[in-house]
Amino acid sequence: MALSLVATPSGDVGRTAARRARTYFVHTRCRVTAVSRTRGTRRIQERLVRAGLAISREEWTGDRRRTIYAITDAGRAALADWLASPGNDQRYESEAVLRLFFGENGSLANMLASIRAIGENATAARAHWQEIADLYDAGEGAYPNRFALTALVARLLGEQQTATTRWALWAERVVSQWHQSSAADVEWGVGIIRATGEPFGDAG
Repeated sequence: MALSLVATPSGDVGRTAARRARTYFVHTRCRVTAVSRTRGTRRIQERLVRAGLAISREEWTGDRRRTIYAITDAGRAALADWLASPGNDQRYESEAVLRLFFGENGSLANMLASIRAIGENATAARAHWQEIADLYDAGEGAYPNRFALTALVARLLGEQQTATTRWALWAERVVSQWHQSSAADVEWGVGIIRATGEPFGDAG
């Protein structure tokens, strides 16, 4: 989708895609980085060219060659079709959450470590968006004419990450009071789920 903005050098496509994929498109990013970000991104670009969705041309700067990619009319039509199609359900991917879900098979220390990792990850993600805001506030952000769209999505993701940070602080307090994994009873669990949307208490 970086190609839809402007004719872009191969490396710039990779950097632009990586910044957005870091938060939006986890599965795509994993597939690309599995073979290395640069080579994986180039393969995707070459597939787009073979499909007629993009074109490429070579430019030279001294002895350095670079490939410039640009979207075609067919590519814009395909992008428009995708934008108009119904989206999939939201996905949440976190190995730390999965480990916590199966926490009864480990120790309380393992569970607390997973909770802290979830909170630290959310805090780092929130900081990332603030860094992006700082960049644009300083007039240094790329494609400022479309930054409102980025901000719209960033606010949603930032709010989710803020909620995750608050949850992690609460969950650590709760699990720290347990004497064994999954120590609370069913009644407690039902009450916790019913309380969704309410402020977190000291112990649920």
